[in-house]
Amino acid sequence: WQPGDSVGDTVHALDWGQYGDLQRGDYAKARLWIERLEMVAEESDEQARAVSTLPLVRARYIVDTEQWQIEPITNDSSSHTLLATGLSGVRTGNLATAEQAAEILGDRASESGTALDNRWEQIMHREIAASIYAARGEADDTIRLMDEALEILATMRPPRGSANPVKPTYELYGELLLELDRPIDAIEKFQVSLLRLPNRPRSLLGLARALEQIGDQTGAEEQYRKLSDVWGDRESFSRL
Repeated sequence: WQPGDSVGDTVHALDWGQYGDLQRGDYAKARLWIERLEMVAEESDEQARAVSTLPLVRARYIVDTEQWQIEPITNDSSSHTLLATGLSGVRTGNLATAEQAAEILGDRASESGTALDNRWEQIMHREIAASIYAARGEADDTIRLMDEALEILATMRPPRGSANPVKPTYELYGELLLELDRPIDAIEKFQVSLLRLPNRPRSLLGLARALEQIGDQTGAEEQYRKLSDVWGDRESFSRL
């Protein structure tokens, strides 16, 4: 990109390129795309398309790499930032921060406007809230909230490439069910996730772990082979 080029075209390429490299497990290149986008935002005089996409790619990096990170939360934080910080709070034991992120998303989801305007906030609010309940071992509320999230998701178009929200709802549901020692139910959720986002590594990994838990070693090995085909020997494997 050079000054005068289309910011929209550049952001589109960096956004999708980062998602692809995260799925390939090339975390170094995924970080590079964030740096490139920061440069474009600065050199384009903070054009809105570049500035508004930065929270998305930063949140996506945190969630897909599981390098959990607590970001400062304000009422101006993007929904992507709130989701990544809320999930980070759960994973690092900072439930107070997770609750704060969930509360802001819940407020946005209930703001005036049509139901279509805020469905993503409704889903993300439930993803964080359900994760908090799962961390506390409260299975009924976890399942209730995730079922509600799936009902909302069913009213929306299927994914056209990158995941939205940055933590796919079926994938998260499967992971929470594993935490609640319900691997058979988790298998179903991971399978649906993989229909929506074929060969997505975190869903392959979750399915493999669920199959292991029910004693299906052959099935688990098949999923691990698929994961190896996607990730190869990249640094992502060292984080499992």
